[in-house]
Amino acid sequence: MPFIVGGFPSIDVTEMVLAGIDGTGARVVEIGIPFSDPIADGPIIASAMHDTLVAGTRIEAILDTVARARPHTEAAMIAMVSHSIVHRLGDDAFVRRLHASGFDGLIVPDLDPGVADGLLHVIDETVCKDTELVPLVRLQFRGLAEFERKAFWFRNVTDARGRDFDGSVVLGALGSSRTIYG
Repeated sequence: MPFIVGGFPSIDVTEMVLAGIDGTGARVVEIGIPFSDPIADGPIIASAMHDTLVAGTRIEAILDTVARARPHTEAAMIAMVSHSIVHRLGDDAFVRRLHASGFDGLIVPDLDPGVADGLLHVIDETVCKDTELVPLVRLQFRGLAEFERKAFWFRNVTDARGRDFDGSVVLGALGSSRTIYG
């Protein structure tokens, strides 16, 4: 899955890359929304984010670019964005704006699950990973408008033998994608 920094080296180049992504064979492309403190990124991505922000790139320009490129690509476009940006614009409003521009999903790597109400359905009941997860999420997504589809965070996961797992499972993180849940 290719990753690009939205607006780097320019908005025009970003649009050309997105419009031509199908020709590379990629089925999904991650588009990084520039952030002033990308501490989890390596020096190349951090530098690209810095450069595009210094050049004046704003989120509206990236959303407009995705909207212009969307008719020219079948690849799923996934936003990689800091929760501080999502929160500042409002969880629901941000997701609606992403959807309206043509994004198919988002990754929020610094999301604190304690404040994820607007982006995740948190499930504490026991769920069997072998028999219940995928059918449950598919059933839940049927009939929901794309912008209302949220990922599920299952915090109490077992297997078919009843064994507990230390970890949790996020499922349906690309649930807004009409390609995936049509």
